[in-house]
Amino acid sequence: MNNSLESQNDNPFGIRYDEMSCFAIMEYAFEERCALAHKVHECDIVSTLSNYFSLLYCELKIRRRIEELIALFFILVIVLGLMVIISNVVDSHFSPMLKIIAMKLGMSQYLAGTTLVALGNTLPEALANMMPVRSDAPMYSISISNSLALILVGGGMVWYLKPFKMNSHNTMRDLLYLILSCELLTFLLLRPKTITPRDGIYLIILYALYLILIFTDLIGLRLTINSLRRQIDEAYQMSASGKRNDQIRKMENTLKELEKDHRIRIHQYGNKKRSVSWRGSSEHPLKSSRRISLGFATPYPKREKPEVNFEATRTVLYSRSNSRNRFLFSDFLENLMPIDLELWEFVGNMRRFLMILKAPLKLICTLFLPVVDYEIYRHGWCKLLNCIQIITTPLIGITLLHSIMSNEFTGFVIIPQFAYAQWSLCITVPLAIIVFVHSRTDIPPVYHSMFLGLNAGGCLLIMGICAAELEILCCIAGLIVYLSEGFVAVTFRSMASSIDDTIVVVSLALEGYEQLALGAILGAPIFNILVSMGLAILLQETVRRGTAWFLIGKHGMNCYIFLNVAIISMLFWTMTFNFNARRSAGVFSFILYLIFIVFAACVEWNVVHEFSKDLHVDPK
Repeated sequence: MNNSLESQNDNPFGIRYDEMSCFAIMEYAFEERCALAHKVHECDIVSTLSNYFSLLYCELKIRRRIEELIALFFILVIVLGLMVIISNVVDSHFSPMLKIIAMKLGMSQYLAGTTLVALGNTLPEALANMMPVRSDAPMYSISISNSLALILVGGGMVWYLKPFKMNSHNTMRDLLYLILSCELLTFLLLRPKTITPRDGIYLIILYALYLILIFTDLIGLRLTINSLRRQIDEAYQMSASGKRNDQIRKMENTLKELEKDHRIRIHQYGNKKRSVSWRGSSEHPLKSSRRISLGFATPYPKREKPEVNFEATRTVLYSRSNSRNRFLFSDFLENLMPIDLELWEFVGNMRRFLMILKAPLKLICTLFLPVVDYEIYRHGWCKLLNCIQIITTPLIGITLLHSIMSNEFTGFVIIPQFAYAQWSLCITVPLAIIVFVHSRTDIPPVYHSMFLGLNAGGCLLIMGICAAELEILCCIAGLIVYLSEGFVAVTFRSMASSIDDTIVVVSLALEGYEQLALGAILGAPIFNILVSMGLAILLQETVRRGTAWFLIGKHGMNCYIFLNVAIISMLFWTMTFNFNARRSAGVFSFILYLIFIVFAACVEWNVVHEFSKDLHVDPK
């Protein structure tokens, strides 16, 4: 009896903390937020490595508006740091790994973009949709707004920074399939029926048909190429004539165009970091850095760079006369160095200051993630560092995953869980010793490609954690300035979710893999709409409970209208420009996304009415 009275005194209004949204804490007075941060169950669920509500209102004891605004500044600094981590992971680890895997699987650039890159970019979103934190969230609005942000912001950045010739067939096919996906999802939610698991199966089946379609297209392309090669060989055996020569020239031109998208090729790009102990660089480090010209005029396309000679980059430093451990420690220290000392000599003080700020973040990535890159000497092999990573990567990865799944916090910091990770040492320590004894410092071992697995798992884990932290930090930043949760979901949250996707596609495009970036820009929204929403409908029981309007939310139909406008306008400008992505298309994409943000803000402030109908309940 006394316990019940105490619980009533602690909760006089009968608040259901297990059903309360963590973001609703921001609607209460400063003095009450600390207690709510510990009582509301969702606050631990939405937190990945840190409970920011507990940090702000319990540890830092924020009680005034000015203190909250100062905290907002530091939140933005953390957001910038997370973006730097994602950028470094993508540039040094994720992008080379994707190209090597796609090459080994015999994929074309576009196919690798629509499958591997799209899967890597949207897998965290699909997993988030199956978690309890999204059970009452407007998932339709989130999925559609994420797709809109990737097409307009990520795509716009690619069109602007690296104009290129699109593959007309693939572009038209995927734009039309994206419209079909969006329309099917909207139809299933708006029809006057209860959502069932069968609806989720429909969406997943439609994505399976999409995969069958794109693989069938690639097989048909390769059959056409083989047929053209046979026809050209047969034509050369015919008696010489002007008609024969014209026919051969046309077939060779057609074959040359088809072979561009036939299979991914890894080409030389820039002056990537190489070991100074083995060979100094005779090239000015700034000459090969990314030169990005700004303005509105579309630059002329540059010549394709030659393919990388994989065997040459692998064996360039090898000599039988070298000892097996030559330059072991100096090579380790140079690869561990987070600052490029060669570049340091040629840059100004501002660039050096930025390099110092980024150094701790790059050091963490270097210790955790192995490098497998066919474009650099020894394919990124560093004997001592790679042997250490055999131990540290599984140990840290399993610890992070176990800690996130356990979701136990002490104060505002998650409790590290070593129960499972410690057993990995039984396998990784002997394996590291075997690799150390067997391998050499001047050439990667034949099993160096096995490190791609460690690289892929580590990259996806770090990018997923950073994306989750970015999402919640951007949500808190929006709520601090008194914006509703629905508006934050379709603006700040979608922009935060698209940051890592944008960094990936822009990095790939600037390295000369424009078709790979294009495939990711169009393939990721299809995966997001069909698979992410399909799994949520299939596995989340709360999603199928009651009306589907809570999935759409206040801004859902606005996102739907603008996504269709973005897709249809892209269809028009691609055909108008003969499938040449130009800078004007990038500027148009930015303007269209800005209009969407302005319209959403006007809806938020009740200046205009949203596109959805007003809900009303008929009296019985």
